[in-house]
Amino acid sequence: MKGCNSFTACDVVHTEKLLLNALQFELASATPLQLLHALLAHARADGGSGHGVGALGHAAAYILELALCSPPLPSTPPSAAMLAAAALALAARLLQGRVSAAGRAAATRAALGLAAAVGQPLPSLVETLAALHARAQASVPAPHARVKFSTPLRARVALLPPRPSTRWLW
Repeated sequence: MKGCNSFTACDVVHTEKLLLNALQFELASATPLQLLHALLAHARADGGSGHGVGALGHAAAYILELALCSPPLPSTPPSAAMLAAAALALAARLLQGRVSAAGRAAATRAALGLAAAVGQPLPSLVETLAALHARAQASVPAPHARVKFSTPLRARVALLPPRPSTRWLW
């Protein structure tokens, strides 16, 4: 360093190198929403194309927004991948009767595949998100996310009633 508030090019490069090493060169990480889009693309390729995958995407995005705006999830926060997978699995469950069986099955396979790759169980996180969804449906005034996802543009997925909590049969 030279004087007050002045740095040489070498100082800047050295500091940048220290920061990059401390961050292990990971300058950005995928968000649950970005991973959700990848899961939906996989579901489309797996036979879910044209079978309500758009509504599944809206419902899963709604669930992710609820999770983002809610109190902390479990004591150990789930990874972005697990959050995306659980949101998609719950969306497939909530849209039963509104989306084809092929579309729901493709979405569920994509979610289970990602959970298997991460090596974490999915059912307990899905149940946690289902509880958040039920709480949001019952709250007055409605959370901002519920208002946003009640429009026709987003397939009115926020108007889906909560499903009774039952064991997940994977």
